[in-house]
Amino acid sequence: MKPTTPHHTGIHRFISLWLATTLLSFVLLGVGLLFAVWQMRAMTGRVFTEATRLESSYRAKLALVSHRREDLLWRLTGETRHRQHGDALLREAGTLIDALRAGAATPDEAALAQRIQERYRRFRAALARTNPENASTQTPAGDAANLTPQVESLLSALQQHSDFRVRQKAATVRAAKRLNAQAFTFSLSLLALSMLVAGAGGAALYRRILQPASRLAEAARSVGAGDLEARATVLHDDEMGEVCRTFNDMTAVLAAREKDRLHFVATVAHDLRNPLVVIGGAAHLMQKKQLSPDEEVTWLGYVVRNVRHLEDIIGDLHEGVQLQTGQLTLRREECDLTALCDEVVREQAALDANHPLHFSGEACLVRGDRKRLERVLRNLLSNAAKYSAEGRVIEVTLARRAALAVLTVRDEGVGIAPEDLSRLFRPFARLERTRAMAQGTGLGLVSVQKIIHAHGGDIRVQSILGAGTTVEVQLPVYDPAS
Repeated sequence: MKPTTPHHTGIHRFISLWLATTLLSFVLLGVGLLFAVWQMRAMTGRVFTEATRLESSYRAKLALVSHRREDLLWRLTGETRHRQHGDALLREAGTLIDALRAGAATPDEAALAQRIQERYRRFRAALARTNPENASTQTPAGDAANLTPQVESLLSALQQHSDFRVRQKAATVRAAKRLNAQAFTFSLSLLALSMLVAGAGGAALYRRILQPASRLAEAARSVGAGDLEARATVLHDDEMGEVCRTFNDMTAVLAAREKDRLHFVATVAHDLRNPLVVIGGAAHLMQKKQLSPDEEVTWLGYVVRNVRHLEDIIGDLHEGVQLQTGQLTLRREECDLTALCDEVVREQAALDANHPLHFSGEACLVRGDRKRLERVLRNLLSNAAKYSAEGRVIEVTLARRAALAVLTVRDEGVGIAPEDLSRLFRPFARLERTRAMAQGTGLGLVSVQKIIHAHGGDIRVQSILGAGTTVEVQLPVYDPAS
């Protein structure tokens, strides 16, 4: 039986899809987590920036309030250190206010920062006018009281900026919380999907691989225990189904081979028993009864013929074992295949007068074992005679085709059904339809095929049921000059 190439790839496709889906799930999970981490880092940066700007607003307000106190102390006490400290605080407040303008992230924030800068400039201008060195009639304390509206306006604008920053920070925190919740939900969903895919894939693999493999193992154990009728259950039309079908086909072949073997043993036992019965009967008769010389010759002839028959059977078995185990050795020599065929056909015609034998051929030399090749031809002629009715012609032809010697044996026998042709070269196999027509071991054609192949040739059989069979043997031609 020729090995069949499986066409089903369901398990392969399933595993590929399963692995691809699982991998895609984890890739999406990883990408989602990386995106979430990147977004969280960006939001963390925004929160830090907003906190820094909020701190700048508070520090600017604190610097202005502290400057206001130092300015009042300077005006009241005239101590230079209060003025110097106040000027430093005022410069710090200016720097922080400029930073608010430079770091504005939205148009609203930029407008608010610009408004703070304008009020700061107005405050500085009013402060310069109330400097005691420039005052004429008012007291320093009275001049400082005139700065209160500008200070309050500037502080109010800074408070608005702080409130804006607080709102922005709160919005960023809320967005971060939403992103965190979405990332958690996304990750949890993908994990659930991955677990679902893994679980479903595992269940499907169990159903499509492990379960059929378990059934197959049970069938194999049964076959190993001697139950050649055991078969594996084909659960699915996929690779495992193909394996189970192949196992079933193999088991069917083994069962058929075992049946042929048992029949072979029975046939050999029968074939050996018949000559032994004749030999034993002759020996018993010659021992118990006084025979005439003519009777002794007759019975000794029976013994000799049956002993030769036994030797032929044992020789067939021995050679069959050699052929099956690859221990056949050939004595290769130059052989005139034409002369060999003519000789064998003449001898067979003399032994079998019921089937006319015709031989025609051209000169062909081969290099091979003459004894083995003679056995091939005798076997083919014997089969042709066994399965042909009396009076049917058997034709033997030998022709040369290029570098091949082609030997053809054609009979007009019962023929072989097309479905039985594949069993011809199987050890111990005999066709049910022709089994009762002749005795045999079932090793004849197997031996013929092995011998032909050992000579580098080939054998082909063509047959029409009820019309006859043609066997063609091809052997390499031997050219002594080459």
